[in-house]
Amino acid sequence: MKQFLFFILVIILLSCSGSDKPLFENSNDKQATNSLLIAEFGEIQGELYESLVKYNFLNGELSSKDTILVTPSFKNGKRYVRYDCMGDTNFILKNNYVITGCGDVIDLSSDSVLTSSKDDFIEGRGDSLIFFRRNDMTGTGYLLCDLKKKTYGVIKDPNYRKVKGILSPNHKHGLEVVTNASGNKILIYDSLNVKKEVVRYCGNPLLDESSSFAPITPVFWIDNENFIYPDYLKPLSQQGKFTTAEIKKINIKLNTIETIVRIDSIKETIHPSTIYQNNNGNLVLDSEDQIFVIDLVHHKYYKTEYMYLGSGFEIQRLEKQRSNLGKSSIIKYQGKEIGKLLIDYYKAIASDGFICVENGAPRSIKVWNNISHKWTTISVSAFSIVGWVK
Repeated sequence: MKQFLFFILVIILLSCSGSDKPLFENSNDKQATNSLLIAEFGEIQGELYESLVKYNFLNGELSSKDTILVTPSFKNGKRYVRYDCMGDTNFILKNNYVITGCGDVIDLSSDSVLTSSKDDFIEGRGDSLIFFRRNDMTGTGYLLCDLKKKTYGVIKDPNYRKVKGILSPNHKHGLEVVTNASGNKILIYDSLNVKKEVVRYCGNPLLDESSSFAPITPVFWIDNENFIYPDYLKPLSQQGKFTTAEIKKINIKLNTIETIVRIDSIKETIHPSTIYQNNNGNLVLDSEDQIFVIDLVHHKYYKTEYMYLGSGFEIQRLEKQRSNLGKSSIIKYQGKEIGKLLIDYYKAIASDGFICVENGAPRSIKVWNNISHKWTTISVSAFSIVGWVK
């Protein structure tokens, strides 16, 4: 009913006389195509296969479907290309390369598999993809996928990424959090892997008694010289269910420490908190069902229940859940509600006026865009969302 009323409201607002301002601002009212890549799973003569399929939207309407690549799930008795690993964490790089959660790399320009080695993706640097392998049989180390030469092999330089810990953007320093029941501390490694203590005490994040995770303090490099972390204070009242954290910034070149903001009443969590930069460029302290957006310049923060996906889209994240299956979440575009669906918010992908979500009941894919202003349902029995290409 709410979705129906919202749709009626859109019609009314768009048709009101005396105003030329649309409900949403379009960057391009007409787009040639915007395509959603989906991996569809099935059988061919009793064998499991995975099809990479492209659903094409022309001027906001689903217009066609193309099968790009069909590969067996297993080859020579081993796993081959798979899109359903690591929580379906597939993504697209440079509008041309699919990196699956299993570590496979697919070149869309040639509809071919560059590697299906099943190594862990680390990062992209220029025209190279970096992976890490930990295998007793084939060895441990870093590997490089050269996208131009279409080659994949071990990086033989013994000094490559040798610095320990969470690396700075230029790989010259690394941070390590040492957990301790009395309070965590943070170590820093230089380019020679010489370590020193940079934070002697930063408290402990407050975890629920049912949590099986270590109380790791999150750290985040802002640039090559500055990183931030939360300094947790002792739990507050109300049976110790809340804590306070001061978000601090350390400059490793100047040896300075600065308190950015103080965040009160952080609830206990099951999963450790994280710090990251969202798709809007803001720093976020993600504390499970609490999202704190941090303003480094003005020393402010605000609390929100919405995850920012980029391109103007936000999804409501419900309390104490890593996915929202079982409860409906509000989805917004440019601050306005466009729907309330039963979704897994970690599988939602936005791109330039388009958003796709995995709907939970029944399981399907739903797409909304800022041209048609409506939801389109893609019904597939077994699938994994990959991402958007143009």
